[in-house]
Amino acid sequence: MECGDEGGYLYHVYRVTIATGTREYLGTRCMVSEENEPTEQQVREAFRRTPVPKSELMIQPPDGRTLVNFETIFRTEAEQFTRSMSLLGFQVDLEISPATFQWVHGDGTDQSSSWPGRSYDRTIAVSSSSYITHSYERKGTAQPRVDTTWTARYRINGGDWRPVNGTVTIQGDAVDLEILEAAPMLVDPYGT
Repeated sequence: MECGDEGGYLYHVYRVTIATGTREYLGTRCMVSEENEPTEQQVREAFRRTPVPKSELMIQPPDGRTLVNFETIFRTEAEQFTRSMSLLGFQVDLEISPATFQWVHGDGTDQSSSWPGRSYDRTIAVSSSSYITHSYERKGTAQPRVDTTWTARYRINGGDWRPVNGTVTIQGDAVDLEILEAAPMLVDPYGT
């Protein structure tokens, strides 16, 4: 169907989520020519609607327990990934990358980093620059989590990569953590 003053064509626009197979009608759009590629704003909106994974918080020591005044180590696994979609008849590739991590400790404090942390390695001393750590000051319970902010770049029909303005932040699930106090105990190594 023709539309507009310049002899455009009316298109019905749908959003299809590949992962779930759902299809949602978004309305119509009058396009003057098939050469009109998606705008940066349309790509940014597509990025905001793209399912992005939650980052899972991993804690050491394991088993949901740590000690007061002990360097508790946090980490997660978040990696760059690519999603492809059809937008207004054009192939749009999104390359989505984790940019920052907000470590919410569950005791009223938090910290930010640009890297996902690492597991404990006995050859590397525990310090704030080698690991993502936090020391809890009181015994009790906490529900820490990690929120991940993602950035993206895009290309249309295999062209040059361009940055997407804006970010998407995904709040992670909180995990239960028990903070214990340890009492020093003198042990006789000889059992006498």
